Amino acid sequence: MPVFVRDAQPVVLALLERRGQLGQDLLDEVWDGVYYAIPVPHGGHADVASQVAVLLGPPARAAGLVPVGTFNLGGPGDYRVPDGGLLRPGPGRDELYLPTAALAVEIVSPGDES
Repeated sequence: MPVFVRDAQPVVLALLERRGQLGQDLLDEVWDGVYYAIPVPHGGHADVASQVAVLLGPPARAAGLVPVGTFNLGGPGDYRVPDGGLLRPGPGRDELYLPTAALAVEIVSPGDES
């Protein structure tokens, strides 16, 4: 059920804060300054993500890339959380937000509009 809230009131901000405290916001994203609360995907989605990781891992490493699971792609006011990706080696991989990736993997579940 999509919900859009313009100029979030304290009750909405408190809900988002509570999501953070409970660790329920790990997949939430910010698109051009608009906050999206993304639910955890179902098991089938996770199964596909794990299969993709197993398939991409060896050739990625052979090409000198680093396979990763979810990560923040972008910057503080505009980022996505792809299901996985391939990163180039080097400094910056330990940052909270990564400005780029060699490949981002996004698995779209049926009915998911996020």
